Formats: sequence, C-alpha cells, structure tokens
Amino acid sequence: MAMGPTLVATTGRRNLAVLCALSVSAMLTIAAVLLTRQSPIQNMAWPVHASVGAAAGVLGVQVTIDIWVRRLPLRPSLVTAAIVMLSLPIGSGTSRWWPALAGAAAMTMVSVTLRTLSRGQLGRGDVYLSPLLGTIIGMVNPWAVLTAWVATAILAALFALAVMAIGLARRTTLIAYGPFMVAGTVIAVWAAVNGQ
Repeated sequence: MAMGPTLVATTGRRNLAVLCALSVSAMLTIAAVLLTRQSPIQNMAWPVHASVGAAAGVLGVQVTIDIWVRRLPLRPSLVTAAIVMLSLPIGSGTSRWWPALAGAAAMTMVSVTLRTLSRGQLGRGDVYLSPLLGTIIGMVNPWAVLTAWVATAILAALFALAVMAIGLARRTTLIAYGPFMVAGTVIAVWAAVNGQ
C-alpha cells in the first residue's frame, strides 16, 4: 500500500516530535541527576529521587509539546507537582516540604501576576507549569524562584531579539514560554546548589 505525501509528512513530524521529546527528557533527566548529587535532595530517600526523575521526563515532554504546538497540557504539570510534593514527607520527613510548598506558591503567584499584567500573553499552561517548577526550586532553596524568573526573562528576551533580528518573527509573534521557564528553573537550581 503506497503512502500519500500527507501521511508521510505527518509520520515524519510525529517521529521528529518523539525524538525531540526523548532528547529533551534525557537532557533534563541528566541535569536532575547531576543536581541531585550535590543538593539537599541527595540526602532524601528514593521516593523523592523517583519523583524528581519523573518530573524531568514530564518536563521534557511538556517542553517539546510547547515548542511544537505552543500550548502546554494542563493536567500533567499539576499531577506531577502533586506527586513530587507527596513524595517529600515520605522521603525527607517535613524538612523540605515547607520550602517546596513556598517555592510552588511563589512561582505560581509570579506567573499569575504576569498573566494578568500581560493580558493573557502568558499562557494558562505556563501558569499550571509553575507549581511543579516552584516545587523543584523550593526543595533546594525557595528564594531561588527570583533567580528562575530573572533567568527566564533574560533567555526569552535574547531568543526573541535573535529571531526578530534574522526575520523569523515580529514583535507580535507569540513564542513558547515554557522552555524558558524550565531553563530558568535549571539555572536557578544550579545556582542555589553551587551557592550553598
């Protein structure tokens, strides 16, 4: 049976999307493993390690989806945030639960404020992603939420300037903000770990 050009193009795009998701997931998992070895997370039990690994995989898929269709699915972010949060009392007692909750609350408050001020330019999926990212940051240092947002803004601005300079976008072009939020989180966690 011969495949038409549309089916081949669709299959190729799906394969590329799966490859991107796996690549980004692998990179985030490696980053999670490296950061876990040096941070307070190292002293926690396996449920926390497993939930952080699962979060890295979910974030990889979320970033790929956001780049691909510029829309973040809402449920995976919230479910994964809940899993990570619930693993903390099991794997660390309550010593890291409150800082993780503070990080999630701070990250979410900033994203809700940005969504309100930008009149919806920051997507609802980005707001739903915030509790997961804030939880991960809070496990190390809830004050690093500020670092995450500054890094996110700088990375997104540099990207926007670059794509406008080469003519791939205009000022009104919407970009996927989730990948920059994840990158800002990785930078914030790395800075918090190395600052201790």
